[in-house]
Amino acid sequence: MSNQGFEDYSSYYNPNQFGQNDGYQTSLNSPYDQQQQAYQAQQPQMQQQPQAPQMHQQPTMTQSYGQAPNPMNFIPNQQLGEMGLQMGQQFLNQHTDQLKAKAQQYIPTTRLRYLFAVDNAYVASKLKSIMLPFFKTEWHTKFQNDANNPVCPRDDENAHDMYIPAMGFITYILLAGYSIGLHGDFSPEQLGEYASGATGWLVLEVLVTLMVIFLLQIQSDLGYLDIIAFAGYKFVPIILALVCGVLSNSHAVFLGALLYGCVALCVFLVRSLKVRVQSNAAAAHGQYAAGDTRKQYLTLGIAVIQPLLCYVLTRHLSPSE
Repeated sequence: MSNQGFEDYSSYYNPNQFGQNDGYQTSLNSPYDQQQQAYQAQQPQMQQQPQAPQMHQQPTMTQSYGQAPNPMNFIPNQQLGEMGLQMGQQFLNQHTDQLKAKAQQYIPTTRLRYLFAVDNAYVASKLKSIMLPFFKTEWHTKFQNDANNPVCPRDDENAHDMYIPAMGFITYILLAGYSIGLHGDFSPEQLGEYASGATGWLVLEVLVTLMVIFLLQIQSDLGYLDIIAFAGYKFVPIILALVCGVLSNSHAVFLGALLYGCVALCVFLVRSLKVRVQSNAAAAHGQYAAGDTRKQYLTLGIAVIQPLLCYVLTRHLSPSE
């Protein structure tokens, strides 16, 4: 073996490869081992670096939860916000007035308050006028300033109202139930049938009257509430006939009271409707203008139809013969 071979071997030999307890190291000092040792030396230094950005951001987040946001801070100018609120309030008020005006056209609350402005003296005087119209001579209504502003019913016994028709309708239903109970055929469903039947006939009467006024082109201040009021007076002779029939238990007495009540009602309606249909307070004294013939026919038609409706509403309630 040559000396060159020993020289080559000595260049790879490292006497520190063998320790006392380590044993033989099979791996040599390669470049990969040097990079791994450098990485292990840098890793403890990276773990010791403080997380400064997170420590500074956490107090700001806790402070943001402590205070509630102010809505006015989003408005660039407080006066501009108050101006917007005022404009919104004016817009709502304007549309509220328009809705009230529209409701007044279909449900005239002012007119209803006028028709229900009654007292005990008026009710007694009105019932007397309906049952005893033959002895009354004064039928014209009173007005405040002109023909468009009549006096309230409690101050004028000739003014029509809605209180007597409403109470008459309710009394009719109660007396109908009592009359059926005397016959031994009472049932709660029959009260609903009589109530719906009376309401249906009343609505039909009002619709037919309005259609006749439209077709004949009659100019008057007779509205649908006025027609309901005058048509509702039919319950007064109906109640009179039912009370007489219940007290006497006689069909003849019932029929006689109904006939008298219907005749008195026709006279009352003819004399009362002249003022309303003619649209002139002087019509109550017989002073008619030219071309009032159609209005007279309308007045007679409303009055004559009442006895037929009274018979229809009471034909099943009369005492047996």
